[in-house]
Formats: sequence, C-alpha cells, structure tokens
Amino acid sequence: MTMSTTSNNGTTNITSNPNTQHQRQQNEHPAQTIFEINVSKDTFKFNASHFVAFPGFRERLHGHSYRASVRLIGTSTIGRDGYVLDFGCVKSVTKRVCKEMNEYFIVPMLSEVLKITVSDYDDDGHGDD
Repeated sequence: MTMSTTSNNGTTNITSNPNTQHQRQQNEHPAQTIFEINVSKDTFKFNASHFVAFPGFRERLHGHSYRASVRLIGTSTIGRDGYVLDFGCVKSVTKRVCKEMNEYFIVPMLSEVLKITVSDYDDDGHGDD
C-alpha cells in the first residue's frame, strides 16, 4: 500500500508492507508494520558553498541553494492513535539541521587531491593556544 499526501509546502509518502497486521484482538500486542516514509517540505532548505576537485580538475568555489528531504525506513508498533511516529519531531530536527548547515562551506574531506588539516577553533575563529 502506498499513500501520498501533498500540501502547498511539502509531500509525505508512506509505503507499508502488505503483510501489515491491521487487526488487533483484545489481548494481542499492537499491530506492527514495516514502513518507508519520505518527508520533504519547502522549509527544508539551506545555502552552502563548495567546489569539486579531482586529478586534473578543480572548479571555482561557488554556492547552491539546497533542498533536503528525510527518508525513514523501519519497523514500529502502530500507536493507539494509528500513527507510527510524530512527524512534528522529524520536521523540527530537519529544520534545525538545515539551519545549522545554512551559509557554510562544504569541505571535500575525502578528496584525493587536497590535503585538509583540521584545527580546533572556537566560534570567534580563535585557536586553543
């Protein structure tokens, strides 16, 4: 079964296993389901700069506007309210991560052509000296 809901600011797709136990008897455990949920909203976005470097090529530093989405896959017990998880928590965490990523430089840490050294600096750019 697949259910998709779309609003002006995002899409949520829910896919569940057809073997989901929908019926509960009085003394049985709550139903379990295997689920895949994709959550995307217009507010899941950030701006960041980056460049690509590989042998024989290095592009200039430039920026992009990125849109993020969250894909959740798992097994969970369906709550008494019929929900698997609280989407408010997913949205809150995703917005916080996007805010933290906003206006940063994405460093190609695993580049074969760059040597990157990491030093400890505080928020003001001062080292541990």
